[in-house]
Amino acid sequence: MKIFEILEDAPTMTGKQAALKKQRQAALLKSKTSDPGMVDRMNIVGKGIQDKVDQTQADADSLSRAAGIDPKTVQKDITKSLAGKPKLRDKFRKK
Repeated sequence: MKIFEILEDAPTMTGKQAALKKQRQAALLKSKTSDPGMVDRMNIVGKGIQDKVDQTQADADSLSRAAGIDPKTVQKDITKSLAGKPKLRDKFRKK
């Protein structure tokens, strides 16, 4: 089998798909390193991982602009999916 035969069968990723994939990666990394509701425990994140999160977000933004889609598409979808769900602590609050 020759190299060009392998490359012809390889699935290609469009610019939009690549941008959305990078946005998902950035959202996942950001959720693992920072959570605005973390009051009960300390979250210590090193400078290296912060730089990686920032670089992934910058890559996602540039790919999104190049593909012509909104750089906050995945974040809006996440916010929309979590909007209707009550938080766990609300379940145990006094009424």
